[in-house]
Formats: sequence, C-alpha cells, structure tokens
Amino acid sequence: MSGAARLAVSAEVAAAVGAEDLARLEARAAAAGYDCADCGQHSALGDGPAAVIVRAAGPGITWARISHARCSPSRVQEIPAELPGETAMTVIAGVIPHAAGWRPVILAEPDLSAATGTAGGERTDLLLAWLLGNGLHLLAAAGRRAPAAPGWALHFPSPAEAVICGPGGAVLYEGEMIRPPLWQQAAAAAGAAELLAGVTGLAALGPHDTAAGLLAAAARAGRLAGGTIAITHLYIRKCTHAYLHNQHIRPA
Repeated sequence: MSGAARLAVSAEVAAAVGAEDLARLEARAAAAGYDCADCGQHSALGDGPAAVIVRAAGPGITWARISHARCSPSRVQEIPAELPGETAMTVIAGVIPHAAGWRPVILAEPDLSAATGTAGGERTDLLLAWLLGNGLHLLAAAGRRAPAAPGWALHFPSPAEAVICGPGGAVLYEGEMIRPPLWQQAAAAAGAAELLAGVTGLAALGPHDTAAGLLAAAARAGRLAGGTIAITHLYIRKCTHAYLHNQHIRPA
C-alpha cells in the first residue's frame, strides 16, 4: 500500500500490471482524482482508502482501475473477452512553436491503461497498437511535425465539442474540447491539426505546467503515436487571451 495515497495493491494485481503502469495510474489519480470502478463516484485519492483492481479479458488482456476500498479489495477480476466499448480520454488543444509558425496539436491520453502481456513478460499498450494499426505513426520525437495520417478526421459539431475519427469512421474521441484562439487560427490556416496520442502523463499536468517534457519522454519510450489529420468542419470561437497560457506547449 502506498502510504501517502493509501492505495492498496495486491500481489496478483502488481504482477498483472507492473510497477511503471501502477505509478502512472497513481499519478493521474493523485492529480485529477478517479471515478470508482465499482460505484462510479468521483473521489480524490486522499479521501480514503482505495484499491487498484485489474479487469482481465481473455489471455493476456488487462486494464487497471481504482476503486474505493469499501467497494472492492485490490484484485484481478475476470470479465468477458472484450475491451471497454468506450475509453475515457483526456484531450487538450494547444500550439507548439515552429520555425514556420505555430503547430496546432491535439493531445489525447486514455484515462485507463489497457495492455496485453505475453508469457515472456512483454507488454503491449492496446490503445497504441490500435492507433498504429489504424494509420497513425510511432513518433521518435515530438519536436517535428507528425506525418500525414490519411483517413483520420477532426470534426467540430459545436464550438465546444470535438469528434476525432479514424479510418472507416471509428471514433477515438467524442466530447468537450476547448480551442484557444491561437489554435483556431493555426488550424484554420492549415486545414489540419496534429493528433498526438498515448500514455504520456497528460492527465497529471498542472495548470502552469507545459506538456513538452511529457511528450518528449513518451516519444523516447516508444509510447507516442501521432499524425496530421484533416479538419472537416471548424467553428471559430472567441476566447480570452488569458486562457492561452495553459494551452502553449513549449519546446523541451
């Protein structure tokens, strides 16, 4: 159990998830809280005892969540062999300085980690595998523009909503996304934006932090997928300039 966070991790959960994934899960929950995997109530990690549970779907496929300790002990739970139909995402629109001007980017990170493991102990991030299998690219660095990703599209049904679709109309994200004016200007000029997705630690980003270091580390670790995707419809929304500070993604 983590003393400060009072987060219980059983031996079978630790073996199924691994120390790195557990650390990322705890960091996200410490920064933004968590939705109990059993009762659904949103809580802060320090509100009371909590436990990591693992849901296993078929051979080698697992994903980790946090529950109130009163709702469930730390355990591995076998469920039908399918991944969740919808994966909650943290999504932020921002800009990265570039020699040719601003790069409009969208950062996307799943709120839970799903991975598949082999008997030899190797683990594969299932979301990353899906992104790469559907035409995004494994990025070696975040400082260069992501290559084009044909078939991917970004649509804005309203000034505060976004839909990100892959080839064939598969929906990666549908929900709220605030777009600061500088992002809108750069995206409108390009008719496209860069999608950067993976487990980066984005959910734990503080209000005065920048994402450049997280993206660089994720790229070095082989956890960052990306591509330049078309914008099929763009609403222009007025925002206050003060909001831009949190949306700038400064170079590492």
